[in-house]
Amino acid sequence: MFYSIKEVSEKLNLPSSKIRYYEKQGLIVNIKRSAGGIRQFDDHDIQWIFYISCFLKTGMKLADLRKIVELGMAGDSTLYQRMEILETHRVELQNRQRDLDLAKEALKHKLAYYKEKISN
Repeated sequence: MFYSIKEVSEKLNLPSSKIRYYEKQGLIVNIKRSAGGIRQFDDHDIQWIFYISCFLKTGMKLADLRKIVELGMAGDSTLYQRMEILETHRVELQNRQRDLDLAKEALKHKLAYYKEKISN
């Protein structure tokens, strides 16, 4: 089954312009087109667009995503390299999460301090 860009946009709650941007940036490749040139996405495309969106939300660099796409097009012999990129990013995320948790705790303590001051 094929989906239009509008349907994909609605399914993933992403603007169509963002999906077109992903394609223009080389993150979505080999999109099928109708005889009239309309993009036709399949379930695999939708799943990949979801991953792209998630990875970008985590701060993954476009260059790293492009590298994953390039390696993916080269076939299964690049699975280890793709996994390495994702593993490196996972460690970076863990470090950022630790920093955010510390900052959140500091914020919590400061808010408690202010609330105590106000109530006295």
